[in-house]
Amino acid sequence: MASTVNGKVIFNSIPQGYPEPGKTTVYDDSETIDLDFVALNGGVLVKTLVINIEPYFRGRMREAHIPSYVPAFPLGEPYIESGAVAVVLRSEKGGFIKGDHVTGVLPHREYSILTDGFIKVDNPHKLPWPLFLGLLGGPGKTAYAGWNKYSHAKPGDVVYINSASSAVGSVIVQLAKAQGLKVIGSAGSSEKVTFVKECGADVAFNYKEEDTAEECGMISDYNSTPYHVQNLLKIVEKAITISGFIHFRNLAEKCQGDISYGLEWLERSFWLCRRGENLGMAVVVVAED
Repeated sequence: MASTVNGKVIFNSIPQGYPEPGKTTVYDDSETIDLDFVALNGGVLVKTLVINIEPYFRGRMREAHIPSYVPAFPLGEPYIESGAVAVVLRSEKGGFIKGDHVTGVLPHREYSILTDGFIKVDNPHKLPWPLFLGLLGGPGKTAYAGWNKYSHAKPGDVVYINSASSAVGSVIVQLAKAQGLKVIGSAGSSEKVTFVKECGADVAFNYKEEDTAEECGMISDYNSTPYHVQNLLKIVEKAITISGFIHFRNLAEKCQGDISYGLEWLERSFWLCRRGENLGMAVVVVAED
């Protein structure tokens, strides 16, 4: 077989504020791969099908010496990676054969050789592959684990869910309703408010149009200098519990997402995600199965 173009996304420069498509990240199609003869070295050759676009990418777009719970993306490398689903084209790894589907944290390129860090995905019901990155992936796990471990909710309670149209928030809306709570959710557009209501929220509103206090979601912090926490005494006065967690250290019926097609659209998809213009989970379909 002749060499095949192996497109990839490169982390090109550290952004100041919002990442810029074509500057912060760059799509590069200069690399080729021989799918029949490339050495596997005991691993598997996979074709990427679907990639999850995560807000936390922004936190990894930093100087390498700055500490965090995940390492920084290396500059100039096609090493931007996230949850993905791929199909096996060739295998030298026991337990994996051509045609198997795998999921894991995979690099943003069309074809990859993997030796570890992935698992086989069974899909007997022929579910859409993006579901394995959203409802059945990191966002779904975050919602389920966070709600069940930290909410301490009881039937009849009232819960307010910020970013209720997001991949995580929309699942929490449904979990809360299933447990008999009254759910109030907010989102940033009329389309998102409609989706929150479809998820089962008793009350949903557009915080940009309602007369509410100034609000700043956590995702916006990725693009600016964090500010110090204020009004800490209110935590005592209101008996508020605050818990932070990451799902990999420790289902619902309604699911929606923004889908782009082609690896070259990943940069714009991430830019829209950073600006809060996506509805639910953002994914990029790199190739058809």
